[in-house]
This record gives sequence, C-alpha cells and structure tokens, in this order.
Amino acid sequence: MSLPLFRRERCASRSWLRNALPHSIFRATCSCVLLLSVSAALEVHIGPAAASAGTSYNYVALGDSYTAATGFDSPPDTRFAPFGCFQSTTNYPRQVAGILEGENELGSFVDASCGGATTADFIEAQHTPFGVNPPQFNRITTRTNLVTFGIGGNDVGLIPLAQECVEDGLANKSCRDAHVTNGVDDVATSLHLTQLKIEEMIRQVRTRAAKDVRILVVNYLEAVPDNGKGCYPIVPVGPVDAAWFTQKYQQLNAMLAMAARNQDAELVDTYTASIGHNVCTAPSTRYVELVGGPSSNPPFSLAAPLHPNIGGAQAQTRVVAAAIARK
Repeated sequence: MSLPLFRRERCASRSWLRNALPHSIFRATCSCVLLLSVSAALEVHIGPAAASAGTSYNYVALGDSYTAATGFDSPPDTRFAPFGCFQSTTNYPRQVAGILEGENELGSFVDASCGGATTADFIEAQHTPFGVNPPQFNRITTRTNLVTFGIGGNDVGLIPLAQECVEDGLANKSCRDAHVTNGVDDVATSLHLTQLKIEEMIRQVRTRAAKDVRILVVNYLEAVPDNGKGCYPIVPVGPVDAAWFTQKYQQLNAMLAMAARNQDAELVDTYTASIGHNVCTAPSTRYVELVGGPSSNPPFSLAAPLHPNIGGAQAQTRVVAAAIARK
C-alpha cells in the first residue's frame, strides 16, 4: 500500500528546498540532490546601547534541527553556520534574539545549531554533505551568559525511528517488535545513555561560559498526539506502534527534564504548550509537519518532514522568551 502524501514529486515544489535539504532531515519522504554552500560562523554584536542596558545577554544557541531548521519562508541563513546546517531565518534563536534586542537586553548573539547534530557535535566538527560546522562549543566564550540547548533526538535516533515505524506500518509490520526483545527496550537504553551525555554537555557549558551563565534546556514540541492514539491512515502507523512511539517521545522529554534538574539547568517546556498542534491536526494549526514541503502554518512557507514549521518556531519562541523573562 502506498499513500499519495509520500510521493517523491512532492519534493519538487521548491527547487532550493529539494536541492538543499540534508539527507538526515529529508530521508523521511524522498531522496533529493543536495546543493550546499559554506559560510564561516560569526558572532553578531549588537551595539553599545544594548551592552549598556541593565540586563545584557551574550546569547549562544546550541542544538539540532528542532532548533535550527524550523520552517522556511526564504533560503537558509548562512551567517552563523554552513548551508548544510539548514538554519532557518525564523528559527526560535533568531526570534528570541530579536526580542532581546528590542528590549535592549542583547549584547551579542550567535546560532551554533545544526540539522542532524548530536551531543558529539558540541565538541567535534560536524561534517554536513557540503560544509563543516565547527564544534558548537567553539562559539561559547567567557562572556556567554545565556545558552539555549536543544539536543538529544538524534542521539536517540528519533527521526529514523519514526520513519521505520511508518515503513513498517505500510508493510503491516511492527516497529515496536523490532526494538523490544524479552522485555528489553533498546530505545529506553539509548535514552539512558543520552541522558549521561547531555548532563556532561551541561557541565562543559559551565566550564566555558560566564560564571553566571543561564542554561535553558529546550525540549521537543508535540510531534505526535499526546494521547498515543495516532491518526491512521493519515500517519500509517498501527495503534500499538503509535502508542509505543508516543511513549518513547515522551520519555525523551522526561529524560531532558531530569538531565536539566540534575545539573541545575532550566527546563523550557515547549511540549506542553504545543499539545494539540501535532502532525495529526489541521494543516493550518499544526506545529510539526508530517511529510515536509509546502506548509499551511503559515501559508506559502516550507518545512522539513517531521520537523517544526514556522508556526512551531513561533510557539517555541513564546515559551523560550517567557522563560528568559522570568529571571
């Protein structure tokens, strides 16, 4: 069985998206040629007015594609990272930086996030198909006093797991059965190992940044229905697998909350604020797209498959900005 929404020709709606999306992001729906360019990362300094304000944040954003590649209404921005990182001009770090600048609370800003990143890419260079993103921690200095931190999904293998469940659903197989043997869930094991990595990354941020650095761990938007029921056949995953995948997704966010708590970082809960805006909801209100390509939130924009659209990035921005304002 095949569904029209998985047809390869959906990729052709915008040639720059088709040609640019890295395989790690676009593999869920189609195989596309990547034409990428590289731009050196730089730090944007905002002017003396901001620096002299009562509160001045030197802000560095770290993370994966749920930070970087969150909806597009223009080609990806290469001011901070290679084109292969696929940073959106409307991602939440840029929107948050704009809010802080408008309130004269921004001293400097750099977005180090990159599509496909894992915790290893915080301390090692990340090789995208055409372009190398330096270690994300390289952007942190002793002046950095605000860090947003969105990572973990790729360490666990979340996107490949979602694709596996869709493919198994189409083939009348169970992705859960492939990952749970004699009661042992290999995804749960991966979550535990990832938590240890994330806690170490939080500790390393503190050794590099200002003594008073605020570290905000940003969790993942609701991508699949919170109730675990799915929406077959829109998403061709059976009820058992849908419930299991939802459980793993929620455990990912629970793990991030525990890691933040253990290391005295601040958790920013975008998940709760986004419940009811998952891939199964109406195109104009969903925050995460299923197949990628054209998005209706807002109209005439684009999004990567199984990733936030611009509406999702705006939702992330609201929650992150509110968290920053609380202290």
